[in-house]
Amino acid sequence: MHCLKDVENLQTVITIGNFDGVHIGHRALLRKVIERAKSNNVKSAVITFNMHPYHLLYPHMKPYLLTSPEKKEELLLRMGIDYVCSLDFTPELAEMSAQAFLKDIIIERLRAIEIVLGYDARFGKDREGNYNFLLEQEKFYNYKAIYVESLVMNDRVVSSSLIRQLIRAGEMEQASQLLESYYSFKGTVVHGKQIGHKTSFPTLNIVPETEHQLIPATGIYVTGIHIAGSYFWGVTNIGYSPTLKTEQKLEIEMFVFDFNSEIYGQSVEIYFYRRLRDEEKYSSADELVSQIKRDVELAKELIPQFSNSKYFGSKNG
Repeated sequence: MHCLKDVENLQTVITIGNFDGVHIGHRALLRKVIERAKSNNVKSAVITFNMHPYHLLYPHMKPYLLTSPEKKEELLLRMGIDYVCSLDFTPELAEMSAQAFLKDIIIERLRAIEIVLGYDARFGKDREGNYNFLLEQEKFYNYKAIYVESLVMNDRVVSSSLIRQLIRAGEMEQASQLLESYYSFKGTVVHGKQIGHKTSFPTLNIVPETEHQLIPATGIYVTGIHIAGSYFWGVTNIGYSPTLKTEQKLEIEMFVFDFNSEIYGQSVEIYFYRRLRDEEKYSSADELVSQIKRDVELAKELIPQFSNSKYFGSKNG
């Protein structure tokens, strides 16, 4: 926990959770933590994990991530949290009882005077550390446990799992409402087969930098990209390019408007605004080029809608 030395000798109000995506449900809980910390004149702290615990506990069902550990910490700090304590979810931590976790980490090391817990938060071996457990332990450690209900929108509980489902389905606008930002991730520009140059639509081939990064559904998207401090718009194909390629390899290829520099090896961040259509196989390269032209025209018509959105500018663009 890299925040421990910073927090040493300070009292805190804390919360615990994975916080993948830092979505609007998380934000309601985090605002409660910040409010209680200010009310008590102490620091706010989040205990989270560098990788989702399921990667260790259930390797066969690893969840793909909405945010890298670095971006998650950035978003938490931007929310106003004073300290982000990131745990490596090791086999030793997985075996630590809720009682030991509470005593050794929450009380003795973070000196928590209040613990704010969300509806689905658990800690300790076998997930035995829940709100009822915290209530039972209050009298021994002289803290206060506070429970925060789930956030429900359109009859569905807002969760990272729900947002993953939306992104897997290409429902980027619904996902952005729950994230309060447009979905994005960092990637590295790599060499492709240069096929795009033959169609007059050269593309950047982008490989996600974070292992298990969630990739949206296959299809054509209106996208934006940060390149070395500058922002550009474009269209992106996620898929297999069946018209021009024969190998079954999922790729992310972006045609960037008004950009023609070579940036192989550079880190970029790509933002997804709307899915325009399915990826399709065309009878000829000429037919494909005609469709790409229509995609570009439609994307350019839609750009003002996204650039004027309340989500644009705070975290991207």
